[in-house]
Amino acid sequence: MKNILVPTDFSDASTNAVEYAAALAQDFQAKLILLNVVAPRVVIEDISATAYLITEAELSENNKKLMKNEILRLSEKYHIIVEAYLRKGLPTEVIEEFSASKRADIVVMGMKGKGKSNSKFGSTTTMLIRKSDIPVLVIPKKAKFEPIRQITFASEFVMSHADYSILDGFAEKYDSNINVLNVQKNRQLVEVENTIGKTEADLSFAKFHHRFESYESDKLEKGIEEYLKLNPSNMLAMVAQKHSFLKRTFGTIHTKNMCYQTLIPLLVFPAKQSVN
Repeated sequence: MKNILVPTDFSDASTNAVEYAAALAQDFQAKLILLNVVAPRVVIEDISATAYLITEAELSENNKKLMKNEILRLSEKYHIIVEAYLRKGLPTEVIEEFSASKRADIVVMGMKGKGKSNSKFGSTTTMLIRKSDIPVLVIPKKAKFEPIRQITFASEFVMSHADYSILDGFAEKYDSNINVLNVQKNRQLVEVENTIGKTEADLSFAKFHHRFESYESDKLEKGIEEYLKLNPSNMLAMVAQKHSFLKRTFGTIHTKNMCYQTLIPLLVFPAKQSVN
């Protein structure tokens, strides 16, 4: 892991994510890249265009000052290389393009937590999880950095062909134990595809301490939360399957997003192909 990208809007949640990412950068001797995106604003009819432009300019100038302060503070505190950039545009699109141009290995995003699903920055985080081609690490507002000794990898054992190199890096750096969790409803029978998916996971984590766990629950999110209470972890990991696991979590209005529910960092990997 060489380049860590952290979008920030200078809120408490994103500032906490910056601190977490800086600690990771220190441990991995990686570059920390800060990005502030100023989204286009809708001009209200009774406000002059001049007033609107001045307001946007002032906002950008203020953010530049904040970025400069962050560079000095973080580089001095963590002894790392820090770069900072300001861009205008739609946050998700800008973050995607910028992460590619900077060859970011991971995007670290802040999240306010339970009951905050309507926040603008929270919406950007969940949208990015669906679209990103690289892993996204979601940091809850109250989560503090600590060595990642215990990792829970929640999976339906569906073939994903995901690139787990970031998780491998964590496991190697912190000598982590990985618990591969499968939440089942009413002791469902394991299908052939699931068996292949389990084998894929077993091979992916072969060189690390790992074990397979099953937990019975009528709801996916409930099962994960209950398991984590019984088996405390420093990180929860998932694969963003388009039509499967995170589709039920992030793609419906009937359940809360896992990134809003979790109290520990959530690492989401993009699947390399869709699951039909």
